[in-house]
Amino acid sequence: MAQCEFCGAATSLYDGGSPVCIECSNRRDAGEKLTKLTKVPRVSEPDLQREKEGLLENLRIARDRFFDAKRLATNAVDQRPEIEHADACFAMNQTIRNEMVEFKKYTEALSALAEFALRQKSSKS
Repeated sequence: MAQCEFCGAATSLYDGGSPVCIECSNRRDAGEKLTKLTKVPRVSEPDLQREKEGLLENLRIARDRFFDAKRLATNAVDQRPEIEHADACFAMNQTIRNEMVEFKKYTEALSALAEFALRQKSSKS
């Protein structure tokens, strides 16, 4: 069965060669300006698999980089350089900032994977 070009409802009614449900047809006849649905092209299964693999690889890389930065920052703090020594404080500050940057990249990779999973779930229902 065809889908209404305005609301996506299942319909067997056609108007001017386009599928239109009764409700949208009545609304249009009453003078309401209706907007056609934007058709989202279907993505092939191999393309989805490649996208998923790419997202998982990005997540793995971001996770590894974050844990490396976290280990370096922990080591810098554990060594407790003398606070008066400017270079030691600067180095410790830089490792902690690097950890924060890598954490942000890690959470962005997690978010991208979650968005992909939600898109897949919504497209199947």
